[in-house]
Amino acid sequence: MSSLTIRPATAQDTPALVALIDALNRHEAALTDDRRTDFAAARECLASLDARIARTGGGVNVAQCQGDIVGMISWVIEEGEPYLQAHLRRYALITDLVVAGERRGSGIGGALIGSVEDAARAQALPRLAITVLAANQAAIDAYRTQGFVDDMRIMMKSL
Repeated sequence: MSSLTIRPATAQDTPALVALIDALNRHEAALTDDRRTDFAAARECLASLDARIARTGGGVNVAQCQGDIVGMISWVIEEGEPYLQAHLRRYALITDLVVAGERRGSGIGGALIGSVEDAARAQALPRLAITVLAANQAAIDAYRTQGFVDDMRIMMKSL
C-alpha cells in the first residue's frame, strides 16, 4: 500500500463516494435480491447517510492512494436498548465499508476500520459493531480477522 492516507471525506469526494456506494450496491445485489442497482440509489444512500450522521454523530472516512479514492467507511453512533448495561449502550456502528475491487485484500479495509476504532475511542464509545449480509462470507471472514465476533442475528421473512 504505497502512500495510503485515511482521512475524513470532504464535499469534493462526493463523486468517488457515490461510485463506491454504487459498487457496493451492485456487489450486494449479487448476494441478495433486495438491492437497487441504479446509480440514483447510490446518490440517495449517500444523502440518507449524511442526514443520519448529522442526527447521531459519526462520519465518513476515505482511503486515498496516489491521489485516488480507493475505499470508504461510514459510521454512526447508536444508542442500544435499556436491557443493555448502561455503560455499553452507546456504541459506534459501521454502516458502510467498501474498497475498490482491485484493491481488496491489500489491508485498506483494515486501515479504514482502524480509523473508526480511533474515532470511537476518542468519544469514549466502548464497542464497535458492523452489519454484514449473511451471504457475504468474504466480508464475514475479513471482519473476523479484525476482531469482530457474532453478537446478534437478524432474520428476515418475505411476506
